[in-house]
Amino acid sequence: MNTSTSSGRLMDYVLYILIIACVAYAIISPIGLPIPISKETKVLYDFVETIPPGKTVYVGFDYYASSLAEMEPAAIALIRHCFSRNIRVLCAGITTESGSLIQRAMDVVLVDYPDKEYGKDWVNLGYKGSGNVFFEAMGVDIISAANGVDFYGNRLETMPLMQEVKSLRDVALAASIGSLGEGLSVYVKMIGVPLGVPVTGACFAVSIPESMPLFQSGQLTGMLAGMKGAAEYEQLIGKPGTASVGMDAQSLTHLLIVIFVIVGNIQYFLSKRKGGKA
Repeated sequence: MNTSTSSGRLMDYVLYILIIACVAYAIISPIGLPIPISKETKVLYDFVETIPPGKTVYVGFDYYASSLAEMEPAAIALIRHCFSRNIRVLCAGITTESGSLIQRAMDVVLVDYPDKEYGKDWVNLGYKGSGNVFFEAMGVDIISAANGVDFYGNRLETMPLMQEVKSLRDVALAASIGSLGEGLSVYVKMIGVPLGVPVTGACFAVSIPESMPLFQSGQLTGMLAGMKGAAEYEQLIGKPGTASVGMDAQSLTHLLIVIFVIVGNIQYFLSKRKGGKA
């Protein structure tokens, strides 16, 4: 076997082991590396700070379980911020998994806010349909659009929150977490423009180039861009979560790769130098 080939494979294994070690260390013992706060994240945070207690924010869980690691931290951070200010939360989604994903996120949030009552402080509508038709119907009558029941089969008209929030016109902010399909532009087109409701959201990292122009043009009231945006929001509310841990792991891994690139280049030039002298 060629010695250089064997050595190269060994270095590959070493790199993989070190990457696993970096990720495991960040998860087991979070470092809390400082994260610069982007403008779009700060705009959303500042806006939520201005919403009066007792108002309601609509949070759309518009992602699938396969995207949970990137999107759930954003949903949890936003809902935590709302609850800390006694802002109520109305949740729904345009994926068939939305109801379960909402309950999963709320199970995490309610550990810190056990006093929040279902039906009064938050409601889970679950999946009630997708596309423009659902949002158009919600803009007229939420109970009718949801067929009168929530994700668990409870009658919506009996809930204090739903007695006050008749349509999406009554919410202080509409947020899409995940923004599938055409992305946040659907919320702007179906909620922001016709209803006059401020729109925001959290988008996947790959969707940032598509979504950023909406923020830059003033059509979005802030935005959480990928896991980094969620980590920034966690820092702002003073509650580091899985997004912050993820950014720690990512930063350590990137640092390790940079070190290996530098070491590899030094080794290459040294070998060339020895070969030239020979």
